[in-house]
Amino acid sequence: MRKGERFLKFIIVYKGLMGLIEMALALSFLKFYDGANSRESFNALAVSFNLDPDNRIISSTIERAGSLGSDTVTAIAFFVVAVGAVNCVEAIGLHYRYRWAEWLTVVATGIFIPFELYEVLESASVLKVTILVLNTVVVYYIGKHKELFGKKARKKLRGI
Repeated sequence: MRKGERFLKFIIVYKGLMGLIEMALALSFLKFYDGANSRESFNALAVSFNLDPDNRIISSTIERAGSLGSDTVTAIAFFVVAVGAVNCVEAIGLHYRYRWAEWLTVVATGIFIPFELYEVLESASVLKVTILVLNTVVVYYIGKHKELFGKKARKKLRGI
């Protein structure tokens, strides 16, 4: 396996895991969400993830999120499920070296880079910077390594 293909394997695992985590978190949230009392729903979710709802940061987050309307919260949760599903589709397509997966990954990942950059500029954290850098590298790498995708790449993958 060439060095470049190892990084592609990393991208496949990264996209697949991120997709599964995003869908699991959003679906877990919807399980606990009670549209009538958002704060209690966010509190129950925090407790289910073994987070301390009395922690200043967690409490502040629950307070802010609890002030959102029921329709807004539900729409955000379904959006996160959709993003997670797209990440899983990207991972599967990249694994099989489909050309459409290459483009889907570049476009879908690239769309979020300006928002991630804005978040880093607003309040930088190690996690935010890491995600921004990783997604930028993914877009650059996949955009540059076209030889890893298409019919020839799939034949090579199957050993033909």
